Amino acid sequence: MRCPMTIMVMSADADRVHMALMTAASAAAMGKSVILYFAKSGAKVITTDGWSNLKSSCGKTSSEMDANLESKGVADFSILIDALAALDVSFYVCDSAIAEHEINAEDIILRPRVDVGGLTSLIQSGSGGDWLTF
Repeated sequence: MRCPMTIMVMSADADRVHMALMTAASAAAMGKSVILYFAKSGAKVITTDGWSNLKSSCGKTSSEMDANLESKGVADFSILIDALAALDVSFYVCDSAIAEHEINAEDIILRPRVDVGGLTSLIQSGSGGDWLTF
């Protein structure tokens, strides 16, 4: 069995979020068990309008970034989200981040399913493996 991978998304920078999702999709496609944990401003990403409100590090909107990626044959946000759901990647959002950024439960995306939990739950449920932070 391959070591699991936990990817912590703490940034709302579209470039960082996209790279985190690409990493998760690649690892899951290779057979790794993957957890995406959205914390701090990264928690905003998994709201229904979260991605559309992000900007890249060079100031492009997420829509512009997606169009550019698509024109080059690179998976955009919606393709990655669908792939991650199909690959059974686990999505978690930090309960403290929900409070910090005043995120309403009904604003969290429904697919893939997102569980709410704190760091202690994440650490306690883990079984070692790789940790990455974006």
